[in-house]
Amino acid sequence: MVIGRDQRTVRLALSAVCILILCILLTAGLWPFCAPKNGAAWIKGNNGLQFGPHGIVVSTEGFHAATPGRDCSLEILLQPAKIKGNGTILAFDSSKDDKLPFDVEQRWEDVAIQGDGRDAAGMQSRMFLETNGALQAGQRTLLTITGKADLTVVYVNGLPTKLSSNFGLASDDLEGQLVLGTSTVNASWAGQIAGFAKYESALSPVDVQVHYQRWLQAESPVVPGEQAPVALYRFNEGSGDT
Repeated sequence: MVIGRDQRTVRLALSAVCILILCILLTAGLWPFCAPKNGAAWIKGNNGLQFGPHGIVVSTEGFHAATPGRDCSLEILLQPAKIKGNGTILAFDSSKDDKLPFDVEQRWEDVAIQGDGRDAAGMQSRMFLETNGALQAGQRTLLTITGKADLTVVYVNGLPTKLSSNFGLASDDLEGQLVLGTSTVNASWAGQIAGFAKYESALSPVDVQVHYQRWLQAESPVVPGEQAPVALYRFNEGSGDT
């Protein structure tokens, strides 16, 4: 078959257009052609980590509940960079199972907690719990979340601010790799995290208040003789990438 000059020109033009479109798609999808610099860094002169754009810290291994369905607690000592902003403070990567990931988010001055649940028809749904006015500009806040039986309690600076019998929280909801400073699907948060602890027990109101005072004094929150936490990060290394 003989191809005329006009046909060859058209085919060459179509090939050039296809290559141009491919280049545009690759540029848009891969730009800036390298991963952005991690915006997490040590706080100079104080315990904690500073999170800026694209800041992320992850645990080296995933967490696994020793006894599924057991009581649990979380403590997070944090300070948002600004109140007029949103972002995910921490999350657990549950991608290895069919659960919706547990996360804690800043929504302006409020804190929103999300987890896996079931609706009235038994279908998987997103559980949601919000604590209004939990954050203040320029101030560190200790956020404590406890789950026991059918009661989830959120404490702010040692004081209970939100109770829910519908938001179920148990030890196996806090499984997977711990992600700080963003969500498992990218929702960067700006601010400081100066401490994190995870327990397979529900801290009592007295425990929460005592721990709050110890966190403020840059001490380990755990009182001698108390059940040890599953994880305790005081972020007092000050240097290095681990």
